[in-house]
Amino acid sequence: MVLKSKQAVLQKVIFELRYRHGYIYLDKCGRTINALTSRYPEWTPRDDAVSPQNAPLVSLQNRCVLNFSSKKLDLSLEMLPGGEPLSDSDLDAYADQVEATSVLITEQLGLTDFERIGFRAWFLFACESAREATTWLMGLKAFSLSEQFHSAFAGDLDFVSVAVVFRGETNYRVALNQVERAARVEVGQEILNVQASKLPKDQQRVFHEQLRVRKRLDQNPQFAALMDIDAFCDDPPLVAPREFIKKSMLEFTTKAAKMSK
Repeated sequence: MVLKSKQAVLQKVIFELRYRHGYIYLDKCGRTINALTSRYPEWTPRDDAVSPQNAPLVSLQNRCVLNFSSKKLDLSLEMLPGGEPLSDSDLDAYADQVEATSVLITEQLGLTDFERIGFRAWFLFACESAREATTWLMGLKAFSLSEQFHSAFAGDLDFVSVAVVFRGETNYRVALNQVERAARVEVGQEILNVQASKLPKDQQRVFHEQLRVRKRLDQNPQFAALMDIDAFCDDPPLVAPREFIKKSMLEFTTKAAKMSK
């Protein structure tokens, strides 16, 4: 997804399914974990954290984190700091994991009454500075500040943040704000100041290294505009996790594109 000349970096996704009458979790937590790890060996429980309140597991395949309890189940997947953003193939594998684990857990716990299904995604848009992030967000056709509001306070606009909820057949919560990483990722930024044409040897190698480092900086920016979109349905008549994730991602891209026109 590209908005206003900036490529989106998919940083994190979360699927959540809330249910009613899930107290059989207290009786079947261990049995459910055994069934899950037996059928899908990629999952390993965090034995030190399993409790009557929650059962966390981690996928050895892609670091996806699964939690389930008497109230809900959720699965989250996040890009590694300094690593590659989540790709389409990552999302496909994640959707398959959500589908498989949701079906198994709902069967094991005998769940039939669902309160809420939701899918949330965080998109980063790399910026050179916090000021650029503010300017970029204000350039979206998502919100505006009245002249009266702006002029009522002295000084330059330094930070913006907005969150809105739209109710419909599918509900959406959209939040926009600027973010700054707590620390720079050590990616050898000094290589960006070296011109390959000035080096007597391995010029092509250094040139490609420059491109690689630039790409990593774009994917792991110190400053960024953040778009946080959450799609959810209350009392869903049908629970189809994989389909809900796919549909939501398509809607996120389509609706976000309309904000930049």
